[in-house]
Amino acid sequence: MAADLLFQKITQDCLVPATAEAREWMRTLKLMGFVKMPLIKERSGENHRRFFALLNIGFDHWEPQPIEYQGRVITPEKNFDEFRAWVTVLSGFYTVTGYPDGSVRIRAKSIKFSKMDESEFSQLFNAAVDVLLKHVMTNYERPDLERAILEFSR
Repeated sequence: MAADLLFQKITQDCLVPATAEAREWMRTLKLMGFVKMPLIKERSGENHRRFFALLNIGFDHWEPQPIEYQGRVITPEKNFDEFRAWVTVLSGFYTVTGYPDGSVRIRAKSIKFSKMDESEFSQLFNAAVDVLLKHVMTNYERPDLERAILEFSR
């Protein structure tokens, strides 16, 4: 069975199922049976919440400016998913896909728990703070933004 199941450490030597799906899977095992599986330390949910607090603060702070497009002045629509992708790419976390015509497409790297470990996620968080301070929240200092993140994520 190939699945991503979540277990929680409750004592020094004991892991228990942390989700209903994991509990159901455990019921299929024979007592004293063995299981071989790759182990991945789960990323911090608290840091994930802090990252989204950072993004929400930046998104709330940003106001799109009117631009000229095809001879008309338009104001771009705010879109949180696009904003998150923009911050992620400018933070240096992206993939580049090439096409037969020589063009490329840059896409934000996935921040899913299963796709990015804690170390890489921490690097993304720090780089995202820098990106937002440089491009969006130019009137903030890093300590001010960190305080705002703590307030927002409570």
